[in-house]
Amino acid sequence: MKNLMTMLKKLHRDEAGAMSVEQVLILALVAVPIIVGVMLFKDKIKSWFTGQTDKLKDDTGGWVN
Repeated sequence: MKNLMTMLKKLHRDEAGAMSVEQVLILALVAVPIIVGVMLFKDKIKSWFTGQTDKLKDDTGGWVN
């Protein structure tokens, strides 16, 4: 029983797990809006890249594949 109490006290003082959880939450708060934004605007993003590629092809005389 004493070993269990000692282990629980050490676990309570250990903040490494809390830091990991905080880091995951911060990562999720950054990543989720980016993913949602890309999913919402995927057609506009695709057409923009297609337009830029076409413009680059026209400007270089077709040297870009």
